[in-house]
Amino acid sequence: MHRVSVRQKGFLSLLSKEERPLHTCFCKTCIYHHWDHSEQYQCPVCKEDFSFRPQLKTNTLVSEMVSQFRQSQKEADYKESAGPAAETGDVLCDVCSDPRLSALKSCLVCLASYCHTHLEPHRSTSRLQRHHLIHPVHNLEERICHEHDKPLELLCQTEKKFICLQCSFSQHKGHTVMPLKEECERQQAELDGLVKQRQQKIQKIQDSVKVNNKNADREMAEGLKVFSALKDCVQRSLDQFKERITEDQKKVEDKAAELIEALEQEICVLQQRGADMELVSEDHFSFIQTFTSVKPAPELKDWTKETVSPQSYEGKQKFSSGKAYFQVQVKGKAAWVVGVARESVERKEQVIVAPQKGFWTIGLAAGQYKAFAGPPITLSLKTNPETVGVFVDYAQGLVSFYDVDSADLLYSFAKCSFSGTF
Repeated sequence: MHRVSVRQKGFLSLLSKEERPLHTCFCKTCIYHHWDHSEQYQCPVCKEDFSFRPQLKTNTLVSEMVSQFRQSQKEADYKESAGPAAETGDVLCDVCSDPRLSALKSCLVCLASYCHTHLEPHRSTSRLQRHHLIHPVHNLEERICHEHDKPLELLCQTEKKFICLQCSFSQHKGHTVMPLKEECERQQAELDGLVKQRQQKIQKIQDSVKVNNKNADREMAEGLKVFSALKDCVQRSLDQFKERITEDQKKVEDKAAELIEALEQEICVLQQRGADMELVSEDHFSFIQTFTSVKPAPELKDWTKETVSPQSYEGKQKFSSGKAYFQVQVKGKAAWVVGVARESVERKEQVIVAPQKGFWTIGLAAGQYKAFAGPPITLSLKTNPETVGVFVDYAQGLVSFYDVDSADLLYSFAKCSFSGTF
């Protein structure tokens, strides 16, 4: 059988041989198609045979059902095209009869709101297409000038009031007036400008952060390079310091061993003489005669001037090239001076401690930290240093002082002229 839409085709009932209706309904097209292609006339359902083509009659019950279905489908199609049903608070269509649907647009010229279906003329008619449509709003009457019954389409910037075109030629004549559209565009442009300014400010801040990060990375790399060189210098200075101390220590030990050996030899000689004296100690005559004339006292060394003085290792380092680093503990000292000096400077007499005299030093004097740069410079330090590190670059003529604990730079002497060992 063919599939037939109930909107297009009616339904027919077959009559039996006794002309009583059978309880079977068929689409007219389908049953005719069936009989046109069959050798005999037969009901497709109950299989009753007919000697001639049966008489067909309209089934009124099914026809009414189809009619009702068509009507309900039309109403559903209308609601679907008109839009959703109105909800509480929605702007309602001014043309719809009950139930009124939600408005899709409001017309500022017609002063009415329209649903999807009733808005169609404003979309298809050229005259209505020129009307100003907006999102649906309540109380369109508030947008009409009560005095001139004209749309409020202007803004009086002088009095900050909505006015109609006729108002601009009467009560508001001479005032600064602007169309609402232009005012909206101006405010939107102003807002966009403010947003753009802030976006540019953000970009500027981000660019500053990038520059700062780049500078920080460069400073970090340079700092690591300096501190790496300083570390190498410190290690070399430490190795040289240990080597010098070891050499001085060995010299003292060698001298002490030499003196001890000589003393032990004299002790052996004296002990042998003592043993010989013991043999004749009871014969005083023979004792004196033997150990005065025959065996006089052996010649002994004068040890009163011989001594082994302990070396003082603190504050003495000499160098004439390269880089050097050393540390001096100043914790708990009321006054101190730390630095470097030329080897040739006068040390015994009272001197002026200044670079011009061959001294590059800092210190604590009268409760103030100073760099003795001639004249002295008062230093403002964050903390009181307990250990001062001194870094010297002979080739660059640089002497720098550091707080070892905080790693802060205390002061630097640049372009120093060392000229020789110091």
